[in-house]
Amino acid sequence: MAKSPFLILPLILLIIIANIANFYKEDIENIKDTLYWVIHRISLNPEVIEPLQKPSTRIETPTKTTTETPKTISTTPLRATHNEIPNPTLTAPQIIEWTNKERRNQGLDPLQENATLNLIATKKIEDMFRRQYFAHISPSSTSAGDIAREVGYEFISIGENLALGNFKNEEALVAAWMGSEGHRANILKPTYAEIGVAAKRSIFEGRLTWMSVQIFGIPQSLCPHPNELTRTYIEQHDASLTGLQETLEAQKEALLKEKETTEDRNAYSEKVREYNMLVNEYNNLIGETRKLIDTYNSETRAYNDCLSTYH
Repeated sequence: MAKSPFLILPLILLIIIANIANFYKEDIENIKDTLYWVIHRISLNPEVIEPLQKPSTRIETPTKTTTETPKTISTTPLRATHNEIPNPTLTAPQIIEWTNKERRNQGLDPLQENATLNLIATKKIEDMFRRQYFAHISPSSTSAGDIAREVGYEFISIGENLALGNFKNEEALVAAWMGSEGHRANILKPTYAEIGVAAKRSIFEGRLTWMSVQIFGIPQSLCPHPNELTRTYIEQHDASLTGLQETLEAQKEALLKEKETTEDRNAYSEKVREYNMLVNEYNNLIGETRKLIDTYNSETRAYNDCLSTYH
């Protein structure tokens, strides 16, 4: 029985393909080896990542905060004579009350009594009686601002009014201050927010008399200071970035030399991987540092803008 030509033709094709494959077997193996080497070489030569540029650590500087505006009542026009008022009485709460009445009369907010400012006023009055002087600056060059810093009162601005003499009462004392341009300016300064007062009767220059002290303050809390911890972190990050940058530069130089000469591609690939991981760490730290710098500078600008409203 004759075979169908449709069956013979596929057999002939299979025989031809088998012969061709056998003939080119060696070449095919060579091609496979070449492809494997190329693919393997590509996998063992990963790209070396370039680190980002280290950010500038220029940080803005907070403005100097503290100012002092002392005003002294002249002893000539404002000193009450010892004989006019035999038994005057002056109290700190009433001095504050009459001071705030004057502010309300001018449409200003009343001053809030502050215990630390009271302490500053008390220390000042005790020192003047003890050392027998009547002035804003002590014989040892100490001012109200110095006392404030000593007791921990953080301020943007501080002012002082002094009075010496037996004034009839608190109303008369405040009226005397209001009659003096400089002291009136302290009492009516719109930006002052807090007050402390001390009044004491003791011996001054051989006579029993009263001294009174007003301390005015703009507390630092009204203008929050930039977070110094943020600045510390920036400085720490900057030091870390400098160290990492030096390490990366040394490693990159070594990798470039090794790239063309190494025979151990696996070892080289591992070194590149470690280098790239270090670059990622460096770049992430740069991102964090930039955010910290932006935050600190933003806080500093807000702080300085706030201070400018009180000067």
